[in-house]
Amino acid sequence: MWCWVFDLLLRNRKCFLYGLDISTRNVSIVDKNFSEQKNFKGCEVTNDGFFNNKKLFFDVIFLVECIEHILPDKLDECLKRIFHLLKIGGSLVLTTPNKENFFKEKALCPCCGAMFHRVQHMSQWTTSTLVERMRSCGFIEKYCFETAFTGYWYLNKFYGIAYKFYYGHKPNLIYIGQKLK
Repeated sequence: MWCWVFDLLLRNRKCFLYGLDISTRNVSIVDKNFSEQKNFKGCEVTNDGFFNNKKLFFDVIFLVECIEHILPDKLDECLKRIFHLLKIGGSLVLTTPNKENFFKEKALCPCCGAMFHRVQHMSQWTTSTLVERMRSCGFIEKYCFETAFTGYWYLNKFYGIAYKFYYGHKPNLIYIGQKLK
């Protein structure tokens, strides 16, 4: 979970923030770091009850560097659940690696010989594949573009230009989609 997203949003006192993660450890860290904030409503471990109790609840959902970790056979179910969590007119803000070179990121297990992605990415995305998948789950794209994240905002533009020069594209995607009905 990218806590800096929470940090930025907590500065806007008009919004309330909820966190959701698959890791109990991450949930406790986020709860500890943000519990003093009046507009932070807590962080929960992902479960069916959360999805059932919050239908048509959120104005904006952030899915930051997550979609590439979802198992392919669970992806549509996950995106449809997110769609149902949004209010009509609500938005999904999503980031993911762009045109990731899976072969470069593969590792070999020394025990069993299996090949796996070193940070457990299950899918790779381009602007067109991301827009197409999101449309199939009911979202209408507002924006989808290549960008570069460095951790240092003042280096993003330079890094993006250099990366694009070398690889032919920028390393990250930002997608903003809306639920219209």
